[in-house]
Amino acid sequence: MEKRNDRTKQKNNLTSGINIKLVLRLVCTVVCIWLLTKVSAAAWSFVTMAVVYLFVRLLIKCVFRLIGILISVFLFLLIASLIVVFIF
Repeated sequence: MEKRNDRTKQKNNLTSGINIKLVLRLVCTVVCIWLLTKVSAAAWSFVTMAVVYLFVRLLIKCVFRLIGILISVFLFLLIASLIVVFIF
């Protein structure tokens, strides 16, 4: 009987921990949104510029990665064709 009660206590503790984490995340989100509504337009413009800067950096990084992949594929095909030409 004691083992069964221990298992139910563990399950209850687990769900209460999940509920506490969920409530804390919700409270943090609400507080952050409330703070963002109270700040001035200058702060909003700074946040917007930071987000745009990070987006542009990510975009440039993706473009360079795509160019690198294309160059790698091209060089692989070039080397493979040279090997085929020299063999036959």
